[in-house]
Amino acid sequence: MNRIQSIMCCVIGCCLPAVSIAQISPDQLAKIEAAVPKTARVVPQKLRKVLIWNTPFMDKSPHKGYTIPHSELAFRLMGQRTKAYEPIVSDDVAMFLPDNLRKFDAIVLNNSDGPWIRPTEKDMGKFISIGTDIDIVEKILRQSLLDWVASGHGIVAFHFAIGANTHWPQFQELLGAAYSGHPWNEEVGVKIEDPTHPLLAAFGGKDFR
Repeated sequence: MNRIQSIMCCVIGCCLPAVSIAQISPDQLAKIEAAVPKTARVVPQKLRKVLIWNTPFMDKSPHKGYTIPHSELAFRLMGQRTKAYEPIVSDDVAMFLPDNLRKFDAIVLNNSDGPWIRPTEKDMGKFISIGTDIDIVEKILRQSLLDWVASGHGIVAFHFAIGANTHWPQFQELLGAAYSGHPWNEEVGVKIEDPTHPLLAAFGGKDFR
């Protein structure tokens, strides 16, 4: 590791949990840091608060160890560097209660796979004020997210986040698609509907496959 990489790891390490840093090699840190933009594509009208949602560890998760820490770092750095948003990272499903969600302008579902909207037995201690029935708590969390989106807030479903909550049809409707398999066995065309939109400007108005 050279001196610049050492300094960068030290600085970024102050902002991230140790487990995340431990899973990102110095060369990967350098590549992520170099790729993150220094300014926002559109000047923010005000500072937003964005929830970076990482699902709790699941034994069958294909992405927890080797991609979630990397994309978490990228989303953190984008917010901190561009000042477009304040990134808040969590894997606590209680964040989806109405009083907590209303603090955020948007959510990034960072490779958030599995049925994460359903609390586990371990989670239920956080919902004592609601009750002890997991089904009832899940229903409240579902409606909370749907109401929050309907009120004008935004969701970014990143990569395998589309494979989450397969037991919840409204979640799939919310994202506009559902996971069906991997790897792809056919070529897929992507059409740029609005080339002037800031989120699509990087593609230069060109469709691709």
